[in-house]
Amino acid sequence: MKYRNCLTILLCTLFTGSVFSQSIEKTVEGNNTFAFELFKNVFEKESNVFLSPFSISSALAMTYAGARNETEKQMSKVLHFDLNQKNTHQGFFEINSELKKYKSNSEIELSIANAIWKREGSSFKKDFLDINKSTIALIYFHLKAQSLSMNGLRKTQRIK
Repeated sequence: MKYRNCLTILLCTLFTGSVFSQSIEKTVEGNNTFAFELFKNVFEKESNVFLSPFSISSALAMTYAGARNETEKQMSKVLHFDLNQKNTHQGFFEINSELKKYKSNSEIELSIANAIWKREGSSFKKDFLDINKSTIALIYFHLKAQSLSMNGLRKTQRIK
């Protein structure tokens, strides 16, 4: 039963087709391409690795909101965000909305938790924080920016 539910989500994610908007269709297509490239570069024959390409790309989409110029172009290329910023984030919103439907209508337990962290005492650029608070954070990803005191912590202890 668990495998059937996982397969259903995978197939729905892979084959969004024309039933969804161009934003979700292009975002899913880009996420799938990114996922296959990521797996190809991470996995080795004898390795046992578990990761979620969707979690990685959605978290990086939050940082992409603040990317401009060359950084924006490079992130777009690597992550396969083939739409403009607004439509890319709309695509993630629609994907999350579809995933929420599965969560409420099935036995699947799904949690998506993304956050933006900064070193205590440092600051975000105002426009980046405004974008994440007003559009991405509240509407698309339901996150908030948080501070973390990292003083005195070893690198391995900083974020758990």
